[in-house]
Amino acid sequence: MLLTFVRSVPLARAALPLARAALPLARAALGGLLLLPPAGLLASAPRLALAAQPASMKLVRVTVSGNHQVPTAAIRRAMTIHPGETVTRADLQANLNAIVDVYRKANVGASFKQRLTISPNGRTDVAYLIAEQAPQAAPAPAVLRVDHVTFEGNKAVSSDAIRSVITLRPGQPVSNADVAANMQAIMQLYRKKNVGVTITPNASYPAPNQAVIDYRIAEKG
Repeated sequence: MLLTFVRSVPLARAALPLARAALPLARAALGGLLLLPPAGLLASAPRLALAAQPASMKLVRVTVSGNHQVPTAAIRRAMTIHPGETVTRADLQANLNAIVDVYRKANVGASFKQRLTISPNGRTDVAYLIAEQAPQAAPAPAVLRVDHVTFEGNKAVSSDAIRSVITLRPGQPVSNADVAANMQAIMQLYRKKNVGVTITPNASYPAPNQAVIDYRIAEKG
């Protein structure tokens, strides 16, 4: 008769916000989640008792399934047990620790099941069943928006007239291309009025992701 033992080790992804990576700690619990701690604090997987498991086993086969974000080759390179060896409970625990550590270093959340199928003569198959968490979507990039638009130095052409030809409006997204295109619109207005002009755009940032666009106008003639 074959005996099958299963141990489960949960491991959840730690979120890494840009420029503010902070890995929280939590207690490991069977059937619960283990949040990834800072490097060096996760020394091993939780130890789970296996009743009636033989003291030593002849290892026949080791399989890995369910891994998609971490290559099987990377997991096998980290393994500390191999087919043909005689292994103990401590060896199995060390191998489980090594696989958990691969996932910790890759910052991939997953839960693990280590399944042992043991024949009466001690010949043993070990299967690692891994359930990975879906990759977290990258945060959306911040959008710079117009706070307001100002004009300096315009005398021959009123601010209202300039404002009527530009497209920048408070609250709308703004890019360098938008600022340049609106500068060209102002210059075109001056050409229609036969007034020479030099325009220098400038930006200030009164709040995060908010820009005040200032057109500094030097009229000629």
